[in-house]
Amino acid sequence: MKSLHLLAALAISAVAGSALGQDGHAVQMRAHEFRARVIKAASEYKAGDADRSFEHFKALYKEDPHDADVEGWLGFLLLLQNHGADAIGMLEDATHQRPQDLEIADNLGNAYYAAGDYEKALRQYQSVIAADPHLFVPHYNSGNIYLKKQDYTHALVEYLRAATLKKDDAAIQNDLGICYEKLGDDRNSALSFIAASDMAPDVKVYGRNAGLALLRNGRLKEALKYLQRADAGDPAVGLALGEAFARSGDKERALRSYEGVRDSMNDNPTFWFNLGVMRAEAGDRAGAEEAYRKSLELRPNDLDALTNYGLLLFRRGQYKEAEMVFDRLAGLNPDSIAAKMDLGSAAARAGDTERAMEAWKSVLRVDSTDWKVRLALAELQYDSGDYTSAQANYRQVLRSDPNNSQALNGIGLMYLKNSSYPQAEAAFRGSIQSNPHYTPAYNNLAVTLERMNRRGQAIEVLKRALKVDGNDANVRKNLERLTAGR
Repeated sequence: MKSLHLLAALAISAVAGSALGQDGHAVQMRAHEFRARVIKAASEYKAGDADRSFEHFKALYKEDPHDADVEGWLGFLLLLQNHGADAIGMLEDATHQRPQDLEIADNLGNAYYAAGDYEKALRQYQSVIAADPHLFVPHYNSGNIYLKKQDYTHALVEYLRAATLKKDDAAIQNDLGICYEKLGDDRNSALSFIAASDMAPDVKVYGRNAGLALLRNGRLKEALKYLQRADAGDPAVGLALGEAFARSGDKERALRSYEGVRDSMNDNPTFWFNLGVMRAEAGDRAGAEEAYRKSLELRPNDLDALTNYGLLLFRRGQYKEAEMVFDRLAGLNPDSIAAKMDLGSAAARAGDTERAMEAWKSVLRVDSTDWKVRLALAELQYDSGDYTSAQANYRQVLRSDPNNSQALNGIGLMYLKNSSYPQAEAAFRGSIQSNPHYTPAYNNLAVTLERMNRRGQAIEVLKRALKVDGNDANVRKNLERLTAGR
C-alpha cells in the first residue's frame, strides 16, 4: 500500500478543576494520574520509543476505551504499525468527541484508507481541508487516493496544492512526476522526478524514476547521473543503464549493465536481443549466439533477431545454417531486399546454387540496377556453366558502368574461355586499371599472358598482385608454378 503522511494526535486534554467533596477529590486525583500516564506514554513516542508508548496506550485503553486522547494516540500508533483498519472505531469515537481536532480527523481518513474504503477516506480528508486548507497532509493523502483510482488529473491538482504548502517534500515531488508521466507530460515528469531525487539522493526509487524519465527525453548524460543513484540490480535500471551507456558509446559498461540483470530477464526477448548485440560488439560470438537463440525462443518471428543471428552464423562459416535462417526471414518479410540478398549469399556459400540464383533474381526483379547482386549472379552462372546468362549480366553492368572492374574481369573470362586472348588481356588490364586492388584480374591476366607465351610478363603481373594482397592463395600458387617451370 502506498504510504501516507500521518499527523500525530499530540494535543492532550487537561483535567477540569472544580469544587469537590472527598469522593470527588479522589476521582479527580485518579483522573490526574490517568492524564499523567497519557502524557508519559505520549512523551515516550516523542523520545523515539514507539513500542513502549504503544504498550502503555494499550493498557490505558483497557482502563478507559472512550478517552479521546487514548483513542487518538492508539489509533495513530496502529497506523504506524500498518494496522490502521483496527483503529477505525476508536478514531471515529475520538473524532466525535473532538470534531475540531484535525490531527485525529486526518488519521481517521488514513484508517479508512488502510481498510480499503477510499471513498470514506477521501471525504474525511476533504473535511480536514475544509477546516484548514493550509495543511499539506490531507491534500497529499487525497492525491494518493486519486492516484490509486487512476484519476491523474485530480491527483495532480491535490499534489500541486501539497507541494505549494510543503516545498521540500521529496515524496510529493515524486508523485507529481508519476501524475505528469501518466498524463503524457514528459518534460514536467522529468523535472518533478529530478526534484525528488535531488531532495533525497539516497532514495533509490527517486533516482530510478528521474533516470528513466530523462532517458525517455533523450538526455543521456543526466540520465546516467540519476540512474547511478538507483539500484543497479533493479531490472528496469539495469536495462536503462545498458541503453544509456550503449547510446553514449560506452559499450563495455553497457555490456556489464546488461549482464548484471541477466538472471531476472529470462522472459524478456528484447533484453536477450540487446545482450546479443552487446556481446557481438565485444567479440563474444558464442555468447551473442546464445543470446540471439534465447531471444528467438521467446519471440520466434523477430526479424531483427533473425537477421543478426543469420549474419553471425554466416561470419562463423556456418553457411547452411545461415541459409536456413535467412530463408525463414525472407518468408516472414517477403518485401525485404536485404533478406533476399543475405539468403543468396548464404546459399551460394553453402553450395545451394539454385537457391542462391533464385534469391538474387528476385532482387533484380525489384531493382534491375543493383549491380552488386547482378555481378554475384553472373559469377554464380559462370561457375555453374551458364556462360550465356553470365555474359549477358556482365555486359548489362558495363553498359551502365563501363569501368566496373568486376564486370570487366567477367568479360575477360569469357574471352579467355573462347581463346580470344588479346581481347581477354585488354579486359583484364582494364579491370586492373579501374581497381588496382582487385587481385582476381591480376591472376587472370597472368594466365592469359602465359597462354600467349609471355611467361616473364605473367610472373611480373603475379608479383605485383602479391604486393596488393600477399595472402591471395590463387596468385601465390600460380606464381610458384610459373617460377618453378623456368
